[in-house]
Amino acid sequence: MCGICGIITPQLSEKLPFTLKAMANALRHRGPDDEGYLFYNFQNTICAGSNDTQAEAWQSSLNYSPEKQLNEVGSVCMGIAHRRLSVIDLSANAHQPMASYDGRYWIALNGEIYNYPEIKEELLKLGHQFVTQSDTEVLLYAWIEWGKECLKKLNGMWAFVIFDQKKNKLTACRDRFGVKPFYYFQASDYIAFASEQKAFFEIPGFQSGINHQALFEHLITAEIDKRDEGLFAGIKELKPSHLLEIELGSLCLQTEQYYHLSVNEHLSSFSSVHFIEYARQINTLMTKAIDLRLRSDVSVGFCLSGGLDSSALISYSNRIHSQKNLNQLGSTIKAFTAVNHIKGSDETYWASKVVQELKLEWHQAECASDDLAADIEQMVYYQDIPLLSTSTFAQFQVMKLAKESGVTILMDGQGGDELFAGYFPFYVSYLTQLLKSGNLSLFVGELNALKNSQGTRNLYVRCLIKLLIDKYSPSVISASVSKNIRSESRFVRNEFKQNLHALSVSKEYSLKPLNVHLSEFFTGYYLKNLLRWEDRCSMRYSIESRTPFADDIELIEKMFSIPANYKIVNGWSKSLQREASKGILNEEIRLRKDKLGFSTPQHVWLNQISAKLKTYIHEFGDNNQFIDNQKILKNWNSIFNGKSNREADFVWRYVNFLIWKEKFRL
Repeated sequence: MCGICGIITPQLSEKLPFTLKAMANALRHRGPDDEGYLFYNFQNTICAGSNDTQAEAWQSSLNYSPEKQLNEVGSVCMGIAHRRLSVIDLSANAHQPMASYDGRYWIALNGEIYNYPEIKEELLKLGHQFVTQSDTEVLLYAWIEWGKECLKKLNGMWAFVIFDQKKNKLTACRDRFGVKPFYYFQASDYIAFASEQKAFFEIPGFQSGINHQALFEHLITAEIDKRDEGLFAGIKELKPSHLLEIELGSLCLQTEQYYHLSVNEHLSSFSSVHFIEYARQINTLMTKAIDLRLRSDVSVGFCLSGGLDSSALISYSNRIHSQKNLNQLGSTIKAFTAVNHIKGSDETYWASKVVQELKLEWHQAECASDDLAADIEQMVYYQDIPLLSTSTFAQFQVMKLAKESGVTILMDGQGGDELFAGYFPFYVSYLTQLLKSGNLSLFVGELNALKNSQGTRNLYVRCLIKLLIDKYSPSVISASVSKNIRSESRFVRNEFKQNLHALSVSKEYSLKPLNVHLSEFFTGYYLKNLLRWEDRCSMRYSIESRTPFADDIELIEKMFSIPANYKIVNGWSKSLQREASKGILNEEIRLRKDKLGFSTPQHVWLNQISAKLKTYIHEFGDNNQFIDNQKILKNWNSIFNGKSNREADFVWRYVNFLIWKEKFRL
């Protein structure tokens, strides 16, 4: 897990090395263990180092070892920087950017290719030789051997760039589901890329602004970074499953999608025999996915919320550890839990069940409103975007405690709800699919079995009826939209309200088949955004976060090939995961019906820190063209008296926007 950045110009520039150094410094938290630079001047490549470059890297005789300080580089047209968090092959041999033996290809990788030993075996049989034990070198020679086709072989998370000196072309690639970030910016006289947007602000003369459409979506619909261009105007995100190619001479840039998730949209006749067989296969694939992600040369710990996903993840890992005695897990597995001691949002009870049963070393990250108020500005800076919820604060606290406890890798259950069907809207989607397919007996059976779900039968029926009405009655849609935003919209200035027509019924609910609905959550902005919060929270403290349920390609493709009626069975969400985990996971947790979803007592906290939030509106909110600050301040007490959670959430998002705007001088 690392940070990468780069800049390309059509003409030689003597300032480029120092600009790149400033960009890399902005990413130092992502990779404090080593830094490396590759430069190109249309004829030759130049390797350079700086303050954090490993001493052993300077002394190495490898063809990608640094040979010059930045002030000795001279005029160049391209530079690539790498900030390294050492996880696999801790030696200086794994220094980056890394070159092929002939110096034609160069690579800088952020991420992990978990199945690199298996791919390496293939490459060895084809005659390739290796000088490191790193996954980066395996990826480099896989690209050389198979080109873009090598991506089909990869199991992991990645954002990487490969420079082909012979073709004068740079290729960037992002993993299939957006675990690792990659952003780029194209100006008239340069193209730049980076792991985090903050790096672009180190480029002299760089100018960005506020993307008004993205801001409206953030403030009014609580959706963020839905599109390629997020809140930062001009900065684009390379989509998951996409490649980006840049011709150095012309600065011609184009993108290409290299992967599409195949989805089984159909129902089938349910068979208990097939259900048991599917569960057996999922058990095998979960074991393999987790086992692969335990590969490490540094210590590994676990996020433990007490929910089904994190509990299953640590329970499977414990079983693997008992069989293999993995050094990276130590004598006792370390678990980290966010604790707030407020009834209704604290899952300490459930987490303790796992801790006691598996005899874990338990670390509890205390979360309180005072710390939230104190940390909000740095959280916004490290996230690069305003916060949507206080759950991000709880994640920050967990990562901070893991760092203080000497852990470098944290395993997390992110992606489990989108993969195994764990959210409330998926029930509604499944019920509509049964109804539309004419399978009335199963529809009635599932309705009657909703006592095993996280909500009441009446709630599901109301949602189902509302969804059907909204779908087929435009006038009701308009009324629904108006009702959805009526309280928040009174604080929006009239000139900004022109975007209100862009609102639609929440996409959390869908009349599409369940597996299609799941795939939209999994491949769209929803999971990608959760992974983004995870990436920034972990990298703030130089922690590598691993998410088996969000990027293991074998497990994911298998789950999306299974008919929907095996995923919600007799009212139980995550039916296959529950069945697969039988005998491995604590039984009380395996049969949990409630779901908090890494919940925090947001409204309690917001009430407690409302005075602090008000200071930001006084300090940063003057002459705001989007929101009427005076109207918010006039209604402050009614907003934070606990009766209008929607309005309190809106003000929370707005304050975060003001902090973000100030931090990045927009």
